[in-house]
Amino acid sequence: MNEKNELLDYWVKLAPKIKEGIPFDVMIGVTDTEKFLLYLPASNLNLGAIDGMAVPEGDAIYLAMKSNKAQMVSVPKEAFGIAFKAKSVPITDEHGKVIGGFGIGISLENQQKLSSVAQHFASTSEEIAASTQELSSSALELANFMELLGTAQKEMSEQVDKTAKILTFINSVAGKSKILGLNAGIEAARAGEHGRGFAVVAKEIRSLAEDSARSVDEIRGILRLLNQKVEFIANSVKKATEISHKQSAATGEISSAIHGLVTSAEDIEELSRLL
Repeated sequence: MNEKNELLDYWVKLAPKIKEGIPFDVMIGVTDTEKFLLYLPASNLNLGAIDGMAVPEGDAIYLAMKSNKAQMVSVPKEAFGIAFKAKSVPITDEHGKVIGGFGIGISLENQQKLSSVAQHFASTSEEIAASTQELSSSALELANFMELLGTAQKEMSEQVDKTAKILTFINSVAGKSKILGLNAGIEAARAGEHGRGFAVVAKEIRSLAEDSARSVDEIRGILRLLNQKVEFIANSVKKATEISHKQSAATGEISSAIHGLVTSAEDIEELSRLL
């Protein structure tokens, strides 16, 4: 056996040990300058019975032998029926002459799976962005309703202040009426049956009573307005509650999307151990 054959035979015998020493599943090929001398398939990457087959142009080993330096290529599915990535080095004799090639290949299935995971990441991110936007919009609606609620409460407070002033007026009328009644009684006692002042006082008392009645009517009107404001507040609170429910649903969608991200992260972590 000549030196060339001895060196190639050495690579053929060494190849299975190299395959065992690599921590992930690969295929290995050894060639002379024309054909495959050895082919060791991977469990997920088997090109078939290619021992003795001519080294095709464009193959990583072919390019390594032609350039006399290491080459890495992605081999399309059209070449062997399976897409894979391969790195090859030329085998040279003691004079540096290329006498063959050695190549290692790994399936692109994991890369394709990683690409799919990346696409899932992108899709999930879009879902999160959409859900977040919806949540933001609902939060804005809620803020607007709360502002209306605050305005209504302010108006109601002003109405209550007016009511307090009217009540103060009524109390004042009551006080005056009491004094006038007392004076009327004194005058009546003095004049007896002929007292004319009593009539004047009585008239004043009636006038004040009428003022009091009008004040009571005004109070009733204000109370009606208060009832309307309270009803508006109740409706606003109801709408705010509905919006909060929408926010809760949107939060649930975000939680689900985040769960999808976690699952994808686990897949990527698993792939990282294989690549």
